[in-house]
Amino acid sequence: MGGLVAHIMALNPKEVAFDKKGQLKDQSKFTYDAANGIAVYTSLGAPVENGTDMDSAGMREARFDWCDETMLRPIEKFWGGLLSLCPPWLIGKAIFKYNALDFSLKNDIEPLSNPAHLKEKPALLQMTRNSDFLNEYVIGKHAPAGVSNLSYYHPADKFMDIDCVKLNENHPNNHNIKVNFDITDEVVNEARSNLSVGEAMIATMQMLSGQGINLKKGQEMIKSLYAHEIVPLQPQEFIKSFEENVLNNPEQAIRMLEKSNSDTLRYQCLDVIHKHVQQNPAYLSKNPELLEKIKEVSAENMPFITSPSYLADHILGISK
Repeated sequence: MGGLVAHIMALNPKEVAFDKKGQLKDQSKFTYDAANGIAVYTSLGAPVENGTDMDSAGMREARFDWCDETMLRPIEKFWGGLLSLCPPWLIGKAIFKYNALDFSLKNDIEPLSNPAHLKEKPALLQMTRNSDFLNEYVIGKHAPAGVSNLSYYHPADKFMDIDCVKLNENHPNNHNIKVNFDITDEVVNEARSNLSVGEAMIATMQMLSGQGINLKKGQEMIKSLYAHEIVPLQPQEFIKSFEENVLNNPEQAIRMLEKSNSDTLRYQCLDVIHKHVQQNPAYLSKNPELLEKIKEVSAENMPFITSPSYLADHILGISK
């Protein structure tokens, strides 16, 4: 939830006003000094704007997905895919999935809403959709000018509802970027610890008998969980996806160059364009609206070499 914390900090800046004793008038513990690098930290987080659902698809389907990815699909593949067309197999698989989902609901999800559990971990309740905490400090607010929120998401991540992760793009300093990373079976298998067929069968039987799945760390890795943990596992994909988003979606780049955004983000966006234009000078002539926006940034005439206007001027020189 680090991204949500950063998001709340950006949404609730501390008012820099002092009383006669020289103390800050704003003493709220939920407002923050936005001068202390909040713009940078927020851009590194993945804000969760609307809160999470404890009964997420990923939580409910995790046990079945694990059995499917480690046992059922390999069996189907071994038989040349013929089992996936066999009615008895499909019926059995459907019954197994129903039982696995019901087991997850009773053993993984319902305990989270237990009053004793919530009393022990009150933050869990605060982060859920429609909580009083979110309604007061997050919902209906947006980051102030000079702060940019970037929310990276992967469509295979079922542990986090996409509707929760995505930011409201009605505000020009909110941006949603899909991570374009193909999670193949080979990628998941590489991330997962070695797991024998025997271990997989024992774990499946344990689950069906109500004992839960007893796995070593890493063996529980499945596609949706890998997508959920893609930040620490594949950070380079964020950079790649950001670059693709800027170059392939000129309208998104135009939004990033709005003056209400962080100059850090605006410069990063222009840097991607600058490197591309050096190789492809005709790029901006094919995107006239983006060209006009870059001219607008150039007209800000900030003399510092690290300013967006300075880099925009260089881009225009190359494009000519």
